[in-house]
Amino acid sequence: MQNGFAWSGIVEGFYGPVYSFEARRALFAFVARAGMDTWMYAPKEDPFHRERWREPYPAEHLAHFGELASLGAEIGVRFVFAISPGLTYDPTTGDLERLQTKLTSLLDVGVRDFCLLFDDVIGATHALDPEVQVDAVLGVLEHLRARDPATTLCFISHYYEGRAEELMADATPSHAFYRGAAPSSVVYAAYGRIPAEVPIMWTGPRVFSNRITVADAQAFAALAGRPVIVWDNYPVNDLIEEDLFLGPYEGREPGLDGVLHGLLVNPMQQPSASKIPLWTVGRALALGADYDPDAAWREALAVVGGARKGGPLGVIAEHFRSHPLIGDAPESPSLDAAVTDFLASDTGRTRRRLRSLFRRYVKNEQKLARVLGERGSHPDPTLWDELAGPSEKLRLLGEAGLLALAVVARESRGKPADRTELDAKLAEADAIPWLVGENLVAPALAPLVSEKSEPNLRDAFGRFFEAVEAHPPA
Repeated sequence: MQNGFAWSGIVEGFYGPVYSFEARRALFAFVARAGMDTWMYAPKEDPFHRERWREPYPAEHLAHFGELASLGAEIGVRFVFAISPGLTYDPTTGDLERLQTKLTSLLDVGVRDFCLLFDDVIGATHALDPEVQVDAVLGVLEHLRARDPATTLCFISHYYEGRAEELMADATPSHAFYRGAAPSSVVYAAYGRIPAEVPIMWTGPRVFSNRITVADAQAFAALAGRPVIVWDNYPVNDLIEEDLFLGPYEGREPGLDGVLHGLLVNPMQQPSASKIPLWTVGRALALGADYDPDAAWREALAVVGGARKGGPLGVIAEHFRSHPLIGDAPESPSLDAAVTDFLASDTGRTRRRLRSLFRRYVKNEQKLARVLGERGSHPDPTLWDELAGPSEKLRLLGEAGLLALAVVARESRGKPADRTELDAKLAEADAIPWLVGENLVAPALAPLVSEKSEPNLRDAFGRFFEAVEAHPPA
């Protein structure tokens, strides 16, 4: 698969546990298989990347980065090392020289592509000064090119979201987070001192952009006056760690490859589960206007699940299909349709349909474990580790669903029904934090919902159990 972007792939830029070397190697290779060509290393909680950026990397880390650069040269995946010094960067104390020294250690192991990050530097002082950022970029660029003229460098501003007209009007959504910082219009004007060939990263109109259009990208590229690489915060789940986003890539207008230099998506904390949406990203970028999200999703389930239509992986993935802020994928579509029919008309047919689904959920945990677990033949056993908790909860909700249908059946015949077992099963399911069949906007995300006019907040299980709770007893 080919696409028209100079860079396409992953920016490993999430908060939370950092990928193991083994997990990163596996997903790194998957990027090539999915038809993409770039991996940017930028995990927020790698201390040597961000909080303790001045300190040298341990030898085993440097060896790992060198390995990825070498592997990437073999399989066609560019390894980009990003560093985020902004929290404590102070040019008056020799930090530019320290930054150059740090990057030299990466050059020494074969890395030739770099990015300088000034995102999320709330509370910092020096790094919020655009002139300090510009001087750092220029100093790093000069140092890299002196060592190897073929090296590349990109950067990101602390104003990394917003439409061009908002940035020029100092009306960016994040502006309140940077009290005391220079206005966004001043910041982008200062970037004019950076050579025009140096790309800038941008998350789109919002941190989590529901839509990214060609017009928005063109306007931002004109404002920036340089190549633009989108840092796309999908399917990252670091702000909703109890949720997974396993649905297809949506909301990106075809034709962006004619405007953008690159597009990198931020994966979930679960590297193996991330392969499902990442496969659809590769298909979307390769197919453009011919991209079919549903077809790509079914293909991804088959590729990652190792079975036609994804098998039991497809059953659990359906309940993590949508994102509360991005795209239009429904959550738990099969269950939602069955619950809708049941609530509209409680008949033998609608109950049988629900009962069939609940039984499938009860059996799916064991089936998925058989396919993905230690005794299974799946090439990525860590996928089961990531999905075991969600699968257990789906089983418990299925068992609760069967108990609820039994309660409704008795009460509909005018017989008393003991709900004790049902209540206990629901409590057992609630004790598992995964949002199976739910897609909630966490408080941290609430200010970001505005770009999605109708966020998908439906909870098919919740609608069903609420109806059962309200069912008139005998």
